[in-house]
Amino acid sequence: MKLSDARRLILTTLTELAGGDMAWRPITIGEECGKSHHRASSWAAPKLKALAGLGLVERIEDYGDIYYAITPADRRALEENE
Repeated sequence: MKLSDARRLILTTLTELAGGDMAWRPITIGEECGKSHHRASSWAAPKLKALAGLGLVERIEDYGDIYYAITPADRRALEENE
């Protein structure tokens, strides 16, 4: 599966954050990808939603907050796109 540069950046960032063992909010992911605090969530959220639709990240809802975590498919996709 061919990934865009932005999607590959998000997957790489999620994998690197805490070794990929936690779920993260879109704003944190966007900031870690180099976006400003004010643009981070709006930049990351649609890409994360698309990646969730492909099964590459897991979308987790917790009391109204949305978090994303990597999946085993995420790691495979990154290896295929190196």
